[in-house]
Amino acid sequence: MKENAGIHIVAGFPGTDFGNELKFLIDEVRVGGLIFFKHNFTEPVQLAKLCADVQSRALKVLGRPLFLAVDHEGGRVQRFGKPFTIIPPASESGKSIKTVSDYAKLAATELKLVGINMNLAPVTDIAPPEPHQFLDKRTYGNNPQKVTSCIIEIIRIYLSEHVIPTIKHFPGLGNAEKDPHLTLPVINRTLDQMLEHELVPFIRAIEAGAPCVMTSHALYPELDPVLPATLSVNILVELLRERLNFSGTVISDDLEMGAISEFGDFESVVHLAMEAQNDFLLLCHDIDRVSKLPEIFSARSSRKTFLEYHEKSFPRIKKLYSLLDRSAILPDLRKVREYFE
Repeated sequence: MKENAGIHIVAGFPGTDFGNELKFLIDEVRVGGLIFFKHNFTEPVQLAKLCADVQSRALKVLGRPLFLAVDHEGGRVQRFGKPFTIIPPASESGKSIKTVSDYAKLAATELKLVGINMNLAPVTDIAPPEPHQFLDKRTYGNNPQKVTSCIIEIIRIYLSEHVIPTIKHFPGLGNAEKDPHLTLPVINRTLDQMLEHELVPFIRAIEAGAPCVMTSHALYPELDPVLPATLSVNILVELLRERLNFSGTVISDDLEMGAISEFGDFESVVHLAMEAQNDFLLLCHDIDRVSKLPEIFSARSSRKTFLEYHEKSFPRIKKLYSLLDRSAILPDLRKVREYFE
């Protein structure tokens, strides 16, 4: 149960080198992946060594590599600064497909070089005519066809580089007037409206082979009057998997966000996330909460739910592993130095 439970967890961690927290997450929690932030980065060789140390430990202890993820959108959401290529905001780069393509190639190349194998991007949301602060400049525009062209090109490039792209925030967060980091947005759109507008890039991206979807911590009363997308069977199973035929992996947005805290205690949220078939549960900061997840999964009251969840989810995670370049799991520090000099 412990091995099976851990693979569904993507966790954040403190520090810039391999310390006790990372050893705990790998050896004891047996996580499926890690998410990196600015506080984990000083310069590319340090980052590459950290990734190499993490993967060496994971291969030794777990017999599998980890998914190493980052939010590398560009603009104000880019965790690794110079000498990484500074990517302009999507609202700027999206004016030209060639610009989108060029920056996607640079970003994928650099992430892969240092050992990051998963990008929690591109933002696939469509901006409203007057963007709200939360997604200001993070979207590729308010035209579904234009946004779709940008997203499909990014997916194509990332997959060619064996870095996993993640389309987000399903089923569309562009109309959110509140920041889900703080509180719950409510988006009053019918399914028919969404199918003609904000769902268009997601549908086309899925058809183009997008392997991973990140959820939205927003409430869509016309789709599910009770639960936000991250916790909704209506949205993640009936709409995403059954109606849109998505067979890839789903990763929740950070379960520590304010929007999710409105739906019960942590154990209740985890149960709902499992029922909605989130393959990965993302927790960005609180290692104490992360450490409780295997216990929640294996508790007698949730054991049957977890086993059914894992049986459905694990083949999807296994398929995601097949996209990785095994020869690039351990970064080459010499090549990193040469590239960034």
